[in-house]
Amino acid sequence: MNSRKYGLRGFSFVELMTAIGILSTGILLVLGMFPSSLSLIRKSRNSIVATCLAQKEMENIKALPYAALKMTILQSPLPLGPYPSPDSGIVFSGYASGVEETRDRLAVVKVVIQWREKNALSGEATRQVVLETRIYRYSY
Repeated sequence: MNSRKYGLRGFSFVELMTAIGILSTGILLVLGMFPSSLSLIRKSRNSIVATCLAQKEMENIKALPYAALKMTILQSPLPLGPYPSPDSGIVFSGYASGVEETRDRLAVVKVVIQWREKNALSGEATRQVVLETRIYRYSY
């Protein structure tokens, strides 16, 4: 009652400690999300790089004449890479394989790009991106 009489205003010590506790808890929760978000960014970047490499190789394969395709990929898997990534130090590699379906005059071509990345739980994990397409063998 005396504090109102003299015009003293402010927060009590308990209110101040409660506010500091709530703020510090919020800040710690936000800071705790940074390592996991950085890990997700790294995984996403690696997936994007691998997908771009797979698309590039698939376009190179699709540009081949069917006879050349039949002599290479349809005979045995064609190794691709290695593709070193200067940013992350990860080496991407893979292969292209195909199967000829003669009845439909189609060839099913698959490009696989693989890489190893560090995982917080299991150490290292092998990841891969797989693209698959069908190439039609047309005749004139």
